[in-house]
Amino acid sequence: GHLASMTVAINSSKKLQEVFEIEPIDISFRALALTCSVPNPSKYANIPIGHLYMKPCYGKNFKKCGFYKESDFCNNIPVDLPPVFINTSKKDPFCKDNDNLYKKLREMNYDVEIFLCTEKKENGVKIDHVYNIVKTDLEVSQKTNKRMADFFKENLK
Repeated sequence: GHLASMTVAINSSKKLQEVFEIEPIDISFRALALTCSVPNPSKYANIPIGHLYMKPCYGKNFKKCGFYKESDFCNNIPVDLPPVFINTSKKDPFCKDNDNLYKKLREMNYDVEIFLCTEKKENGVKIDHVYNIVKTDLEVSQKTNKRMADFFKENLK
């Protein structure tokens, strides 16, 4: 979710293109889905869970790279943001961040939908971070993925 959001943000921001040394692509994003996103990873940079994410994305010395702080989508929301679908679960460690992003986008009058799974388990299986991707056999995952597919169908007409 984070990488998808930053792809949209970087593609529409000259500042971010310079920071990340990326050329924009000639594409118009018409919908964006964020699955258990980490919209503000720099918030976690000083704790182990942050290192699990930041190191693979930005390298072992990510704090010295100069642009990891620019990787927070919450601080780089594009003006031309397409409709956004956010899904998360109560057991996702980033649930509150996703809810805050949803609220922020609503306050900014963006077209945004949140799909929040409130169940903690299904048949003894935890419904946690990226559940709908790594546990596709769960009924709730299938429900989530169907709603996400419908969201894209509605916005890509």
